[in-house]
Amino acid sequence: MKILILRTISHTKIWEGEQKVCTYDTRAYEIIKQWEPNIEKFKTIDFSFCLGFYSNKYFSYLHPNGRNAYLGTENENKPSILNTFSLDNTNNFIRDNKKEINVEIKLIKKINSFNRDKMNELENILINIKRKELKLFTGYPSLCFSLDKNLVLSLLKKYNVDMESIGNM
Repeated sequence: MKILILRTISHTKIWEGEQKVCTYDTRAYEIIKQWEPNIEKFKTIDFSFCLGFYSNKYFSYLHPNGRNAYLGTENENKPSILNTFSLDNTNNFIRDNKKEINVEIKLIKKINSFNRDKMNELENILINIKRKELKLFTGYPSLCFSLDKNLVLSLLKKYNVDMESIGNM
């Protein structure tokens, strides 16, 4: 089993349960495919859950219209536990149209014991673990990647987050 790590720098409140799909556009597509070449083959049954992070850049990102991505809510400073689901009753939750990737998600809960610094610290640890796995130490980190479930659960326990109580594990 795996855990899907989802990150954003510009999707306002994407991990808050208000949207069912996170779209990674052409700017992120190539990096995601480099880190996860077979992402379109990911199935809901292969993933226990997802972790959604607001990247450090999210808090200062300005959309082309000048609007901040960050709205200043408390929940934007905490990672989210998400589940994957399929809109078309298959096991597929990733849509890859060769230009963008759509990930179908639903919020389970927020990790309330975190703040922004702790969230960004954990996010960076997960990125570095994946970089070591891929032997890829340069370039911008992918906004979407997978890691081994046991590795992520072990790391979360170090942060006093017990995922066994969440269910669907």
